[in-house]
Amino acid sequence: MKIFCAYYPFATIENELMTEWLLGRAPDPRYNLSAILRSEEVQDKFDAVLIDCPPRITTACVNALCASTHLLIPTLLDEMSAQAAEYFSLQIKRMKATLFPRLELLGVVA
Repeated sequence: MKIFCAYYPFATIENELMTEWLLGRAPDPRYNLSAILRSEEVQDKFDAVLIDCPPRITTACVNALCASTHLLIPTLLDEMSAQAAEYFSLQIKRMKATLFPRLELLGVVA
């Protein structure tokens, strides 16, 4: 399993992993982070892990959500940000049962 820093080249790697999976040439990349975080090595070293990711449903974001037990959505206090937070939370609720059944939405914080 590979781990990549989330710099600009990460988007290219993310797209390649997803494409390889869709073509049936690689395992499902959506659960890579979850497998790493559930490993004995990580479980022995950390009590909690915080994951910061953008509010877009990318492969990396899905990885983060699949590996998470709780979700807190930060937002700015303006109309456009509030709408984006609401839209993102609705997307999460829609996909919860199939992709991240353990994920609990804690709420939105300013």
